[in-house]
Amino acid sequence: MAQVQTQLMTRIKNAADREIQRRITALNSLLARVQAFKRVSDSEKSSLAATVQTQVSQLTTLKTKIDADTDLTTLRTDVKSMTVAYRIFILVIPQGKILAAADRLTTIASSMADISTKLAARIAAAPAGTDVSALNASLADMNAKIADATTQAANAANAVAGLKPDNGDKTAMQSNDAALKQARADIVAGTHDLTDARHDATDIIKGLHGSAKISPSPTASPSVTP
Repeated sequence: MAQVQTQLMTRIKNAADREIQRRITALNSLLARVQAFKRVSDSEKSSLAATVQTQVSQLTTLKTKIDADTDLTTLRTDVKSMTVAYRIFILVIPQGKILAAADRLTTIASSMADISTKLAARIAAAPAGTDVSALNASLADMNAKIADATTQAANAANAVAGLKPDNGDKTAMQSNDAALKQARADIVAGTHDLTDARHDATDIIKGLHGSAKISPSPTASPSVTP
């Protein structure tokens, strides 16, 4: 009987060690990605990086404890804590994906703002007497959409950057879930904004009869959904 329990505990520990390592690998990959963000604020990057580093440290400590457990009940409790207390795939990784999406959204918005500036110059250079009211209306809408996309990206990043694992606290878990849901909605709204802005840019170029190429081409529909 003792031998059977020992074998069972060994299997549980080995499985737990693999799951812990899988989480640590994912967290380290996320940490590298966070450091590469260019448009997300330093404070938001630092907040998520601190959460990631804390989770890695705590998981490493948990692995040591699990490997040293000699009681099956204690072992099972420790293994369960891996999902209850450490919300790696439910919270931390989604946080990183949303920040990455916000970073990408803001980068695209910045590029499209440059395109808008070039289009404004083209409209201003139209021959005297040319009716550019429709072009200016499209340009105004384009600028508004770009500005809103930037706002939506900032809202998404702000909503998730400071979230912490709930450690089994149901209220905290619900709050985190709500924040993630809202942030995803912000990213979707911002993506739609940039798609509309791209359409405005296309309309302006057509209105100018394609008299000159605008570089870079106004593309703003890569996937940024977290």
